Amino acid sequence: NSFLWHQIRFMSSVLFMIGLGQEQPTIIKDLMDINAIQENLTILWLLSILLSSKIANTLNSNSKTQIPTSSINSTT
Repeated sequence: NSFLWHQIRFMSSVLFMIGLGQEQPTIIKDLMDINAIQENLTILWLLSILLSSKIANTLNSNSKTQIPTSSINSTT
């Protein structure tokens, strides 16, 4: 039920914005274009991978709590 409720709410909001002149009528076609959506999702997925690896590299290079490997292997 909530999916249908949100879907109808979203559709009516878009139509309302078109009626107010805040959006062009072509936005409906743009929002329904599955190929464009898939392309955008692929780009976002690739960007998220790049960003997460960049963040991980930054955190590793800025880490101030380095454990010396000699302390790991010592048997004291």
